[in-house]
Amino acid sequence: MTGVAQFLVLIGWPSVNSFIAAISLSHVFGAAFGWPVFGQPGSTWPMVFGILLTAVAQGVITFLGHEAIRYLERIAGILLLVLGAWVTHVVLSQWDVKQIMDFKVATPTHSVAFFIDLAFGFSWTWAQVADFSRFSKTGTAASVGSWLGLNIGQGWFMVVGAVGAIGVALQSGFVDPNNSDPSSTLATLGLGMVSFLVLIFATVSTNVTVLYGSGMGLLGAFKGLTPKKALSIIVVLQLVLCFVPMGFDSFLHYFETFLGVIGGIFIPLWTIILVDYFCVRGKRLSDRDLFSEAGGAYYGANGWNAAGIFSLVAGFAVYFLLAHVFKDVAAQITASFPAILVSGLCYWLLAKKPAVALSGSLERGA
Repeated sequence: MTGVAQFLVLIGWPSVNSFIAAISLSHVFGAAFGWPVFGQPGSTWPMVFGILLTAVAQGVITFLGHEAIRYLERIAGILLLVLGAWVTHVVLSQWDVKQIMDFKVATPTHSVAFFIDLAFGFSWTWAQVADFSRFSKTGTAASVGSWLGLNIGQGWFMVVGAVGAIGVALQSGFVDPNNSDPSSTLATLGLGMVSFLVLIFATVSTNVTVLYGSGMGLLGAFKGLTPKKALSIIVVLQLVLCFVPMGFDSFLHYFETFLGVIGGIFIPLWTIILVDYFCVRGKRLSDRDLFSEAGGAYYGANGWNAAGIFSLVAGFAVYFLLAHVFKDVAAQITASFPAILVSGLCYWLLAKKPAVALSGSLERGA
């Protein structure tokens, strides 16, 4: 199940990132060839070409494997730090902190509950399902390092994104949510071609890491696959999925839809995992059983956990109904918290205490 979860979440993110890279590429094409940039009449084909270039480039690098990805990530990390500092400096040099903090949207398009759901969809999916710490040398580095890296990195860049979007609104005099993607922000702030090239490079480097993780999830979920076969499937599939945002009326609409779909699946899933660990198994783990391909304490009935599947479906149904049918209710109480409550309570009531004893020699507590 975890392998399938890792595959599903990580195969979708490049479709988001590739569109952002294509927007930056449209500005590069505009400067080099005079082509229409994103948002201008006739920009569809430059965007299609940009998506194709991005998807092919990241597909080739992903297929080459983790060694190529490792060096790419190191360079991209440094460049992103420089770009983030640059954007922050540009915005704060034009508007003081008080102007930014006092900024308000006259008519919010969504409720606070809606943004809580998006935050859950973002944080409870790739950040938890992706095994970015598998090569850590110590347990402390894997847990503390991942926690610090995720929170500091995400926190800073979310602030940079928010500050940049507010800067764009202050400069233009109006708020257009569709201009809140990084490429549009850079264009409006007039940061030039170098910033677009950095963003393109950083986006591709992020995508290859995500795609490689998706391939490893697929490899773990299906027996008989080799690493090269798994990566080949991922490379072709991502090439198709990268064009999906073109079918939506706006990139923002696609991004919100994407977060809503994966949130509806993985919010109940991670609730079940937490309830199983803390309430059902009493914070006891067995490495041997955890990584066993058949049998053991976690195998269930022929590899399936009926209580978990029922609870997952129940939680997804609650989330979907609130997010798409009873929207007024979700605007008050969110779709996430009821889904967490229903899926967690269902699993706690239905799950039986482990009938198979943990392998004692490899058993460990939290």
